[in-house]
Amino acid sequence: MKPEHMSLADAGDGKVRVEASFAAADVSSVFEVVRRILAYTNVIDSTSDEDIMTLLVEKLGQDEVESRCAEGVPAMLVSWIVDALDFETILDPVIVDAPQPTQGAPYALAVEVTRKPRYELSSYEPVRVQLPEQKVTDEEVEGYLKQIVLDHAAYVETEEDRPVRPGDRVNVSISTLRGAQPVEHLTSPSRSFDIGEGWFSPEFDENVTGMRRGETKTFEFQALGLHSKNERDTETLTCTVTVRSLAEFTPPQLTDEWVASHIEGAKSVGELREAIRARMAQERAKPDEEALLRPVAQELSRRLDAPISDALYEKVVNDLIYQISGQAEQSNLSLDDYLATQGMDREAFGAFLMERAREAILEGFALDSYADHFGLDLADADLDEVFLEMTGGRVAAASSLREQYEKGGHMYEIREKARRLKANKHAARRAVLALG
Repeated sequence: MKPEHMSLADAGDGKVRVEASFAAADVSSVFEVVRRILAYTNVIDSTSDEDIMTLLVEKLGQDEVESRCAEGVPAMLVSWIVDALDFETILDPVIVDAPQPTQGAPYALAVEVTRKPRYELSSYEPVRVQLPEQKVTDEEVEGYLKQIVLDHAAYVETEEDRPVRPGDRVNVSISTLRGAQPVEHLTSPSRSFDIGEGWFSPEFDENVTGMRRGETKTFEFQALGLHSKNERDTETLTCTVTVRSLAEFTPPQLTDEWVASHIEGAKSVGELREAIRARMAQERAKPDEEALLRPVAQELSRRLDAPISDALYEKVVNDLIYQISGQAEQSNLSLDDYLATQGMDREAFGAFLMERAREAILEGFALDSYADHFGLDLADADLDEVFLEMTGGRVAAASSLREQYEKGGHMYEIREKARRLKANKHAARRAVLALG
């Protein structure tokens, strides 16, 4: 959906008055969306065979429905006006003239938008990011070394005359009956399994635990039937087990000889330790791109001298409050309780909001300037990247979210995010990294 016609007039102080008109068919579509939203918020079945308008009038009354549509239709059309502009805006658009809309008729309204200011950075040279020196501790090296040894561990048959323990791998001859009938898949002269790994039921493992090599035991246990539909749908089986052998999970002895024959590039335990330490230090010295984005944006913002209007500052603070209140709600906590989990009280929260809002505004403007300077144009893949980030990498959810933004006329929000992200990554790839 796009406005059929738009005219722009300078309103002073960076503001632009936009008059836009929409086709009758588009207006009717928006009426339908507003009514469905009304139905949803008022718990009315919008999938009913009855006309939604009829259901709404029955519940809310004719005057209330018309009043809600008179507010809702222009409000939804505003996003399509902003989306159609050939410049970026800040602040929320303000409706300055919105007559009563009529179903099935063209519609025109006027809004006031604020152009996003453009600034120049003091320099576009690669930023220098100071990375904290993260020493590799002896404990971390030993933990890594221990894992290497465990990765080479194997089950080794033991001749020790001892009872079966959890974690052992046992080989048994097994005969199982359901009543008087043999259970084919649980009858075998030789079957190996690991105690405690869930190969059989926990009850079965409990009966085998404590047996010794050569010992025979008959017991009953509960197992899922062949046609069981849930975990409580079990049957009683009678089982006779003879332990033939047992093996225990045994790591190799960490010696210079073992290292030389099993670990490429190391001839002794000492060399392996130093190689582990060097590898861990190298990995930490090269943070991934995601870890660099915020520090790079902060460094760019220090190259920007830009005034922040009270209106923009207030908007960003309110956006942050809304975002954090949503996080508290998702955690089923009051805002005060949620802030306590973050180590803040109301006073500290106020200081955080002021500082974070200022940082967010300056970082955003700095990235805009960077994108302008390097002529970073957007591709469709850049937009998809933002949707994937917003949905935690879930492709199907990202596709669904994109459809919602496209149908709602809010792609201008995604274009801004995508361009800033592209600028941030471009600057991160050029960054000079310094340790310590």
